Amino acid sequence: MSDKLEIRGINKKFGKQVILDDINIEFETGHIYGMFGRNGVGKSTLCNIMADKLYPDSGEVCINGEKISKNSNELKKICHIKETDIFSTDIKVKNILKAYSYFFENYDKELEERLVERFNVNTKKTIGKLSRGQKSIVMIIVALSSNAEITIFDEPTIGLDVSNRKIFYEELMQKYSETMNTYIITTHLVEEMEKLIEKVVIINNKSIKINEDIEDLKEKSHLITGKSEDLKKLSFYDEAKEYKKFASSETIFYYGKISGDDEEYIKSKDLKLEKPTLEDIFLKTTEEVR
Repeated sequence: MSDKLEIRGINKKFGKQVILDDINIEFETGHIYGMFGRNGVGKSTLCNIMADKLYPDSGEVCINGEKISKNSNELKKICHIKETDIFSTDIKVKNILKAYSYFFENYDKELEERLVERFNVNTKKTIGKLSRGQKSIVMIIVALSSNAEITIFDEPTIGLDVSNRKIFYEELMQKYSETMNTYIITTHLVEEMEKLIEKVVIINNKSIKINEDIEDLKEKSHLITGKSEDLKKLSFYDEAKEYKKFASSETIFYYGKISGDDEEYIKSKDLKLEKPTLEDIFLKTTEEVR
């Protein structure tokens, strides 16, 4: 079983621009997290801080209460990969894999070899000769083979075609079922992640907007359709967001608990109540209220 990753009061600026503002979150052991946010909200910055590759202006990152900063024993529990990791362009893939195998004491060489074959990677090539997708694959192989207690994938599917993304998802689920380690994935492919993840973290406006089990998140998310004049009488209408509108009919998105009175009103007016997709939830919870 993996260890709990704790983010406590993290703040980060670049110049005068605030990127992260008092971030507090615990990544519980043994779950797959999807971490979503629009471009530029600080997902990669937070990932780098969680892996001690970037120092926050204030706050701390801990594993089971132990600070990770400059703590080699704790840092070995974290594998953080991204396609843009910097390597000399003339280093061979096989040497990159070898370097990572030295760092992670439980590195699975047999799995690495199987993944190299399944993804059809030429390990004799230099990293500079690989396509963007092939570079992503190399880092996926590293991450899955590392057997780290906590693995952070920062946009792991950049450049991957449908076939290779399918292989990644299959291998990730297989590895997770075997180890029950913790996996944190940032990606823009929200729809594809819906069937893989158990917990959802959404970053918006420099802070954690949502941190929920995916089933709880869906339970609290609603699409309500009907005549605009009827919808406006719902107690939460001013907090809801427009989903679509056609003539006098409207669909609104609402995130939160619907009261008994509102439920009765919805039934009495024969309003249509549906559940949105995870992608809809992400798009709407990161929009401004009307």
